[in-house]
Amino acid sequence: MPIIWSLLETDTYKIFMLYFIWRFFPRLEVEFSFINRTRRVRLAEEIDVAALRDQLSHVPLLRFDEAELRAVRRLFPFPDVFIRALRELRLPPVDVSVTEDGQFSIVARGLWFEVTLWELIVLPVVSELRARAVIGYSPSAHKRVIAEGEARLRAKADMLRTGQWPILLFDLRRRLSGIWERHTSRMLLGLLPERIAGISNVLVAQELVVPARGTNAHELPMALTALRAHESAVAMRRAQVEVLEKWEELYGMREDLLIMLPDTYGSEQFFDAIGAERLRRWRGVRQDSGDPVAFGEATIRRWQALNINPLKKLILFSDGLTPQKMSALEERFSGRMSGGFGWGTNKGNDVPGLKPLSLVMKLTAAAGNPAVKLSDNIAKSTGAPDAVDLYKDVFGYTASFCEEAVY
Repeated sequence: MPIIWSLLETDTYKIFMLYFIWRFFPRLEVEFSFINRTRRVRLAEEIDVAALRDQLSHVPLLRFDEAELRAVRRLFPFPDVFIRALRELRLPPVDVSVTEDGQFSIVARGLWFEVTLWELIVLPVVSELRARAVIGYSPSAHKRVIAEGEARLRAKADMLRTGQWPILLFDLRRRLSGIWERHTSRMLLGLLPERIAGISNVLVAQELVVPARGTNAHELPMALTALRAHESAVAMRRAQVEVLEKWEELYGMREDLLIMLPDTYGSEQFFDAIGAERLRRWRGVRQDSGDPVAFGEATIRRWQALNINPLKKLILFSDGLTPQKMSALEERFSGRMSGGFGWGTNKGNDVPGLKPLSLVMKLTAAAGNPAVKLSDNIAKSTGAPDAVDLYKDVFGYTASFCEEAVY
């Protein structure tokens, strides 16, 4: 069986972003590139490149079938013309090669609408192939991994049992395997039924009969900012606001979809740029980099300065979470604001003998211009060095927080 055998095995936000892309930028040419941020691990020496190519080569043959399209319709009342576009969607092949430093170069190029799904195909494929290579195929090894992995998850559930904030399961991109994502998600639904509020993987959410939930991703402001680089620095800075305007046009009636992701070029400048009225209208924000405590305190201060009750707003924390971090954040902010968690790699890839890597598949170009992400943690920045320097100047980026990306 292929690791990815359905285009519906993607994060919920990809479906919502697909509609955004199809609606506003159907002809935009982009490029996505795979990056192993854990450079000390030479991936191409652990994973057979032929096996990787084999797993990726069948993906352009995949199609959304009618049952999958019905599942998409259950997410949102998308128009029929968009559903027809999904029915006709064909992913182009990706280029796969091995670099001199023992890493993989995996690049997807083409129309944004046609290539964006590759991100959440390449990442779980690479992650699972590495797990197979490291763990091996011995039945005794598998029994040990399963037993210890289950024990670790039960211990984490015990730590989380007293909390109240909802948890969304964000496994897909760096999961151990598809089988393990499903198995551990079932376990948590039994162990923490009152806390698990949804699953980001649309296919798994459908299989387990739980809500498929998600927000939006960095690729939206990254693509629009690169596109507006043809115009001016002012247009580049305004692109992040343009994303919010267009998102509201599509999804403004759904409060659960009005969750901002502020850190693409630094959260401080983002909040200064978007205006007070938008902060009032949107349900909340997602914290995905930097110091989560500092972010939470600063965001509460911003809401209070605008006479916004933080208890009626939400921060969804989603950066490298562990049960210890989640418990500490809830203890600090409970009663002061609403909160929630997007729990990913630590839930879906924590077994003996295998340390997960920090793998990403990021937008690297749009409209022929380099795409950049700076982040609230400069160690998570992506883009060519000269482009990163340009973007720092354009956005007045001065963040100094630097912490190795664990996941």
